[in-house]
Amino acid sequence: MIVKTGWFGRSNGAEFDREDDGRNLFLRALIKKLYENFSNDDIEIHFNTQFSRSSSKKYLILLEHEYIRPQNYFHNQVNYRLTFGWDERKKGYECFHYVNYPHHPTVKISDDPRIYRYSMVCSNRNIIFGKKYESLYYERQKVISYAEKAHKEFFLFGADWHLPFAKKGALSRIGHAMMRQYKQQTSDRKRLSCYMGRVKSKNEVLRRSTFNFCYENIRNYEGYVSEKLWDAVAASCIPVYWPSGFTYKEFIPSELVIDASNFQMPENLFSYLDSISDREIRLWQGELAKYLPSLIPKISFDNYSKVIVDAIKKDLKL
Repeated sequence: MIVKTGWFGRSNGAEFDREDDGRNLFLRALIKKLYENFSNDDIEIHFNTQFSRSSSKKYLILLEHEYIRPQNYFHNQVNYRLTFGWDERKKGYECFHYVNYPHHPTVKISDDPRIYRYSMVCSNRNIIFGKKYESLYYERQKVISYAEKAHKEFFLFGADWHLPFAKKGALSRIGHAMMRQYKQQTSDRKRLSCYMGRVKSKNEVLRRSTFNFCYENIRNYEGYVSEKLWDAVAASCIPVYWPSGFTYKEFIPSELVIDASNFQMPENLFSYLDSISDREIRLWQGELAKYLPSLIPKISFDNYSKVIVDAIKKDLKL
């Protein structure tokens, strides 16, 4: 078995060797599970669309929208015996298997003080191709700009926020990479007073946050509910969520989530958030904690990996 990941088909999961987030943890766990079952089989597993001339049987696990991973523009179902992903646009393909985004939430009672009223944990990036309107990176930037201007109790964590806001397009991505490499970060680190730098543990931040802004990357991408929402729920942190579509309502009651897309401007959203009383917040957090055990089976990694492994076994007649 060969695993191809990354932009240019690096083998055996090198793309996920970084230990910087929970997403890479579950992808490494999936690769381990695949090796346990198919190490001696002449197959290729591709994470996002890859190019290969081998005659091996090929299986595709789609992880990102083509606006973020342009290589997925070249997805051709004919090249793959089976495709797995959460893009409901592809449900019409005979060999497509819908799998919801997995997670490893843990039920852990925490007495950590909620020292961050509002938090956001993400990188300063943007889509490479596609329509600007469908990029939710811009909506994040609007929140940051307003919170900074209005002096809200807002705390921003993640990579590259010492740089200017990322814009859509490959040139912006390249420009950011060059600035990251050559710019002296110390002189510009506090370009945003709300920027707290990178974090070793996202969960530690969320357990200390009252509200977490957890916007998806893309709008109008039905079927996609990423780890961003589940990270907040696992920490009993009230999610301020801008969804890609309506699929999240299949997993969690909508009254437990604040749908940011219902607010016309960031000031309207913050006005509502500021109006929520401490008593309501405590009750809300309690409801999130109570709901988490019933959520885990719906989004578990075990279910996700089982669907993929079982389908490949059936196709290989193992």
